[in-house]
Amino acid sequence: MDMWQAFRNSTLKEGNAPQAAILYDKFHILGHLSEAMDRVRKQEYARLVGEDRRFIKGQRYTLLSHWENLTLEGRMALRVGCSRPTGG
Repeated sequence: MDMWQAFRNSTLKEGNAPQAAILYDKFHILGHLSEAMDRVRKQEYARLVGEDRRFIKGQRYTLLSHWENLTLEGRMALRVGCSRPTGG
């Protein structure tokens, strides 16, 4: 089902299919997850300074990829970025 609220309301409306289980399609779920990941990545980039920024800059594909699909360079960047302590 599309995630638009009007579709949900129409489906659950009395006389339509109020007992129906709502299942959202993968396309919309992944779109929301991708947007959330971008927001966090941009917030972290803005929060960090100097050398720490290089662990976020240009890593969108790396963060969104399956581990098996990453190159050796991408895997190393993810390991380094995730093991790096954050200043705070």
